[in-house]
Amino acid sequence: MNDLDILSNLDIQVLRVFAALLHAQPRTVDLGVEQTHRIKPSRVDPNFDDAFKKSSATLTCLYQHGLISGKLQGPRNEGGAVILGGHLTTRAYAVTLRRYRGTPHTLGDAIRASVASGNEGDMFEVGRMLVDAL
Repeated sequence: MNDLDILSNLDIQVLRVFAALLHAQPRTVDLGVEQTHRIKPSRVDPNFDDAFKKSSATLTCLYQHGLISGKLQGPRNEGGAVILGGHLTTRAYAVTLRRYRGTPHTLGDAIRASVASGNEGDMFEVGRMLVDAL
């Protein structure tokens, strides 16, 4: 995996986490690999350990940088770190309210639409904008 693959993977993971939190608002949501990846990896998947490590790193980073509130629980034997009762902090939510590329739509609208579309190109583009804005 090259640096661009790692970067795009991170951007898309952050995007998926934000989409899950925006969808759940005002409720909280437990965050784990199910939110950072399209599907939860199976133990027989050769990338199982890698997926959980990346998911843990993404969630821990978002938590430590004050973008997600909740209770961070470290990696467990069945997988990576999770955030229980996760929700966007005021600072992170404010970023989602910014206008998206001079349109009447917000970055939050673009986040929801790109994840709903499943188009990885759109998801990478919006994810990159989100990460840059954070």
